[in-house]
Amino acid sequence: MTDTSGTEHERGFPTIQESWVWPDRVERLFREQATGRTLHVCCGESSLGDVTVDADRDRDPDAMADMFNLPFEAATFDTVIADPPWHGIQKVGEKHSLFFELVRRVKPNGIILWNALTLPSSEQTQLEQTWVRQDFEEGKASVIGKYRRHPDQQTLDAATVAVAADGGAQQTDG
Repeated sequence: MTDTSGTEHERGFPTIQESWVWPDRVERLFREQATGRTLHVCCGESSLGDVTVDADRDRDPDAMADMFNLPFEAATFDTVIADPPWHGIQKVGEKHSLFFELVRRVKPNGIILWNALTLPSSEQTQLEQTWVRQDFEEGKASVIGKYRRHPDQQTLDAATVAVAADGGAQQTDG
């Protein structure tokens, strides 16, 4: 039975501020897997990437932006890295909406590196590799997924992405 008493920190999860900093081995993994022009969404304290995005101005990102509505043209980046808030996104549709937004920003045949407690799916991507990240107390873990966007996929418009996310339906080819 899982102990749900106490704060997340007391149950072995890092505090929000502690989770803004990756251990060196995690930062190195992302650096080794990223190729070309890289966007890092929900960057926290990391400066990894050509363009960093966070909603917190104190993190000093290159751009302050809503992770669900990124201010970049579609199919702009070779790699997109995301380490979204693990407990701030409550609805499954929001997680899928965020992933679809990342898919829209990565070029066909580009890479999405996703660190979270769940692995999303999209018809426009293929999960190529996973790593279990276990650097928390009491064996708690997250999963890092490396996705590749299919080279022949068209970029979906925002309305199609919103419909897919709200309805929990699979993303369709554009």
